[in-house]
Amino acid sequence: MSSPKIKSVVSGVTLGLLIALFGSAQTAGAQTSSEGLAAFEPPEMISADAIRVEPARSGNGAIQPLVSPNAFTDICLYRIHGSHRLIICNDRRIGANSRVFLSLSEFGARPTARIVGAARMTVHNVSPHAGGVTAWIDVEWPNDLNVRVDVLVDP
Repeated sequence: MSSPKIKSVVSGVTLGLLIALFGSAQTAGAQTSSEGLAAFEPPEMISADAIRVEPARSGNGAIQPLVSPNAFTDICLYRIHGSHRLIICNDRRIGANSRVFLSLSEFGARPTARIVGAARMTVHNVSPHAGGVTAWIDVEWPNDLNVRVDVLVDP
């Protein structure tokens, strides 16, 4: 075997051992409630200062905006749970080459009553298309939750 292949195999085996070691340690420490679900322990709150991103400059030195003046926001509401959920949020203003950014949050009785609940939610594989955006999301909870998807679009 060549040296890069050996390094790759060694790295893969090392990573697998680390995952097995730390994964089992976390599982062993998990507590369960009377329903058999893992008891929720809030994550440690971490604070960070925002990083200012400087606008790009064109070839003649003029500052270009980070988003166009035509950028807009929208929301889509779902009642879902589970992993690898494919969502489609329709908006005729979105094009195939739009820059689209999504965020997820749980909400209570009204979509404006957003909360940070016990369920972990993640966004994956965002793909804009003519008339909307499609994305894979995970809502790590055993029952359906009210999920709000905030959409920022730079057409």
